[in-house]
Amino acid sequence: GENMRRTGALNYLSLSILLLSAALFIRLRNINRVYGVGFFTGVIVGGYGLLQSSGIDFVQWNNPYNSVISTVGNPNFSAAIMAVLATLIIGPVMNSNFSNFIRITCLLTSGILLYTIYQSGARQGLISIGLGIGFYTTVFIHSKNRFLGFASIFSGFLLSIFAILGMLQIGPLTSLLYKPSVTVRGYYWRAGVETLKDHPFFGVGLDRYGAYFKEYRESSYPLNYGFDITSTNAHNVPIQIFSTGGVFVGLAYIAILLIIFWRGFTGMKNNSGNNRLVIASVFSAWLAFQAQSIISIDNIGITVWGWVLGGTVIGLSISGSQPTNQSYSNKSKIKPINLLQPLVSGTFALIAIVIITFCYKSESNMYMQRMVFNPSVEANKAPLHEYALKTVSSVLVEPTYRLNSATNMIANGFVADGVKQLDLLYKSDPRNLDLLLYLANYAEFNGDLAKSIKFRNEIYKYDPWNSKNLLRIGQNCKKIGDLNCMEDALSKILVFDNSSEESKLAQTELIA
Repeated sequence: GENMRRTGALNYLSLSILLLSAALFIRLRNINRVYGVGFFTGVIVGGYGLLQSSGIDFVQWNNPYNSVISTVGNPNFSAAIMAVLATLIIGPVMNSNFSNFIRITCLLTSGILLYTIYQSGARQGLISIGLGIGFYTTVFIHSKNRFLGFASIFSGFLLSIFAILGMLQIGPLTSLLYKPSVTVRGYYWRAGVETLKDHPFFGVGLDRYGAYFKEYRESSYPLNYGFDITSTNAHNVPIQIFSTGGVFVGLAYIAILLIIFWRGFTGMKNNSGNNRLVIASVFSAWLAFQAQSIISIDNIGITVWGWVLGGTVIGLSISGSQPTNQSYSNKSKIKPINLLQPLVSGTFALIAIVIITFCYKSESNMYMQRMVFNPSVEANKAPLHEYALKTVSSVLVEPTYRLNSATNMIANGFVADGVKQLDLLYKSDPRNLDLLLYLANYAEFNGDLAKSIKFRNEIYKYDPWNSKNLLRIGQNCKKIGDLNCMEDALSKILVFDNSSEESKLAQTELIA
């Protein structure tokens, strides 16, 4: 990936393997494996979030958000994972095949998760858990009384319509559900659609949305939110996958969703009693995940549950041979030893270990750079240089770390090595806006205004609605006496911007 989220091709390959594994091996007889992992994960993320909401946190996070970030980075993510887990473990509560202890424990844990979601202030968590538990409750009611079941289905559908309208600032639920961030997400979605239009077949590369956002964002976005503000994700998983992977990858993802949706309803139709409730609980948790994915991003800590639960739905839907009055356990029937299975699993595990080792080395070297970075301390320069060279030579290094390492070397006096890395980066990714901005500023610092103008014109190509960059182009053109270039910069600003401070300054300065 490109943005330290690790959502590149290897991530989706791994998620696909997990989905396939769950579909092949999770059955009604061993559903406790899924419930058990969901329960203990819920205890961890919910308990930690509860401590954070109480002002108790043993980690000093650099966190500008609500304190309830749990283990996933921000309140929206924490609320989303809690909603999925709370929906999943509510399943045993109304299932008589589970002991009273398990049912009560799951109910209490779901209650803690719901309370912590509320404390996070993230409405997407409340919407997700409302959809998930609402769907599960509807299935439960329908299994007891068909008339009440259809009534609850109709009520749930009507409430969902009003909820969607409320999120879009329409209707009576607007005050409860609308947030200004929904308007911002509209910019992200439209930019993703425009990206797909220009790169329909193969997209722009997985996790490369951020490299193209400023080119395809609407001109009103920077005027409302700032010229330097960007987005590295479409904040809608289907749009993100279509725009970065192209129509073939996008359609494959939609096909997976449709298969899971179909198998979920098929499984519930072909089963009854407690078995139906088991399938309904997993399917409801998957629906809760999908609800948040419409307005959020693929955070691995959450996304892994969406894919595992999706595979579990498929596995359970083809499993309906177990009697409804049989208790669930983790024990499977004894089968003859098959050497192929451990061989395949061992091979995948070895590949994973090798990849993780490569990633760990680059992470470790970048961390050590940050520890010793201090250009004013002579003794720290040599170690930083060593760690920087190790970072850029690492396999599967985070692309951002290459630029950081290059700039760190230049800041500490290793200019030749730093510039060499910048040149390599420029050749491999000439549209990297962070790199182009550094190169433009570095050229200005060295007094080479013509070179700075060249890089800033390249920035303009990939970020046309940036008055700050155009103002600097005009100022530099004026300094070197190129008045045509200066006037061209001013005219480009006035095409879309007459009100920002940069535009007002340009109208004052960029005159002959």
